[in-house]
Amino acid sequence: MHPRVLRELADVAAKPLSTIFEKTWQSGEVPGDWKNGNIAPIFKKGRKENPGNYPAVSLTSVPGKTMEQILLEAMLRHMEFREVIQDSQHGLTKGRSCLTNLVAFCDGVTTSVGKGRAMDVIYLDFYSRIECTLSKFAHDTKLSGVADIPEGQDAIQRDLDELKKWAHVNLMRFSKAKCKVLHMGQCNPRYQHWLGDEGMSAALWRRIWGHWWMKSWTRHSNVLTAQKAKHILGCMKRIVASRLREVILPLQNPPSVKEELVCELLQELDPYKSMGPDNTHMRALRELTDVIARLLSIIFKKSWRLGGIPEDWKRATVTLTYKKGLKEDPGNYRLISLTSAPGNVVE
Repeated sequence: MHPRVLRELADVAAKPLSTIFEKTWQSGEVPGDWKNGNIAPIFKKGRKENPGNYPAVSLTSVPGKTMEQILLEAMLRHMEFREVIQDSQHGLTKGRSCLTNLVAFCDGVTTSVGKGRAMDVIYLDFYSRIECTLSKFAHDTKLSGVADIPEGQDAIQRDLDELKKWAHVNLMRFSKAKCKVLHMGQCNPRYQHWLGDEGMSAALWRRIWGHWWMKSWTRHSNVLTAQKAKHILGCMKRIVASRLREVILPLQNPPSVKEELVCELLQELDPYKSMGPDNTHMRALRELTDVIARLLSIIFKKSWRLGGIPEDWKRATVTLTYKKGLKEDPGNYRLISLTSAPGNVVE
C-alpha cells in the first residue's frame, strides 16, 4: 500500500483505519501484513566487497507505522506526565536529538578537562548487518570517564567489558576498526583500553571533533551555512568551561597530516555525491587513493604552514534543492553548497 495513496485518500481512509486501530487495541492482535517487512541491504560507504558496509533497511506496513506513532505519542505523554523519562535521555524524545546529546556530553567532558582532569572518551561503532535481528539499538555510541587515576581507568574498562558482553548476547558486533579512544587533558597517561582481546587505538581528536564542528566553521559560501557556523560557535562558547591559555594554546599546534589518515578520509567519500567547483569527482578520488594520498598530504602540510589554500577550495557551487511541501512555495527549496572534495578532507 503506497503512502501517497493513503495521503490522497486521507478523508476516506481515516474512519476505517481508526476502527481497525481500536479493534486491534481491544483484541490485542494486529493484521498479519503489519508484522511482515521487506528487508533489503543498502550500500552505505566504504568497500563494496565488505558485507559490513550494507546496513539492512526494513520496509513495513504504512498503516502499522501510523498505529505505532499513535501509541508512541500516548506513551510519551504518559511518561512525561509521570516524569518517567530522565534528563539524560535524548533519543526518541521530543525536543531532543543527537545534537543536544552531543552538547550535554561535551559539556561534561570539557568541564572536567577545564578543571585539570584527564579524560578518556571511547567511540564505539556497531556493524549494521543483515543477520542482526535487532534494530532498536544505536548504530554508534560513546562513553567517557576520568583517566588520571587507576580507579577511573578500571571503571572505563569494566564498562567496555559489559558492553562487549551485551553486544554478544544481543547478536551485535563491533566494527573494531572504527572504535577509537580519544585521550584528553594535560598529563593524560594514555591508558590502553581493550575491546575484547584487541587493544583500542587512539583517535586524532581534530578529526573526530572536527567532523562535528569545524567543518561548519570555515564554510561561509552562503548565508545559511554562515548562520549555522555562528550558532555552533555560540554553542561552543556556552559549553567550553575553560579559556585558560594552557588549555586553548595547544589547539593551535599544526596538525599531523599522515598519509594513512588521508587514505582513510578519501575512502569515506561518497562516490555518488556531485562534483564541486574544482570538477574533481568523489569516485575518482576514491579509486585513486593510493596514488594521490601522498600528494594531498604534502599540499595539506604546505597550506597549513603558509596559511593559504588553493582558490578552488574557497569557492562553492550553490544550487536549490526541493525538500517537501508545495513546489510553488520558495520556502520549500533549501540551498545545497557543493565544495571541493580535497578541501573537505583537509577540514
